[in-house]
Amino acid sequence: MMPNLLQGLLLGFSAAGSPGAFQAYLLSRALNTGWRRTWPAAFAPLISDGPVIVIVLLILSQVPDSLVTGLRALGGLFLLYLAWGAFRALKEQPAAQPAPGETGKGLLQAALVNLISPGPWLFWSTVVGPAFLKGWQESPALGLAFVGGFYVAMVGLLLGLIGV
Repeated sequence: MMPNLLQGLLLGFSAAGSPGAFQAYLLSRALNTGWRRTWPAAFAPLISDGPVIVIVLLILSQVPDSLVTGLRALGGLFLLYLAWGAFRALKEQPAAQPAPGETGKGLLQAALVNLISPGPWLFWSTVVGPAFLKGWQESPALGLAFVGGFYVAMVGLLLGLIGV
């Protein structure tokens, strides 16, 4: 069970740390309204990922194992691409920009931003979904340990990003 939990933690950390529309929304909101008002929005993936997970897992459970294996390889390449982008962003000195205007309020708006963002769809279809299915097929407890670790790490890092 520990390998599944650890894999979930690492992928959750990666998902939260990857730049995207949802992270930009959270940081913008934190700059405009403060971290205390923004913290609840970090829990939005717990609401918005439900439909994504159901749709992606229904599709993945119907396709041949060779396609899921191919998606796992594609997911690994996707993670390397994200890591390369993050590495390049660290090397560049971004110009100071004014804080963007507030884009809305509340947990539900954050959930909507996350739902329409491509990040959860790509991540669940290429990386997280196949890993979850592999654990679930061995034992439902392994699949649940993976998902639990994923969301603990993801929400925890999002809270940290907002706080910073």
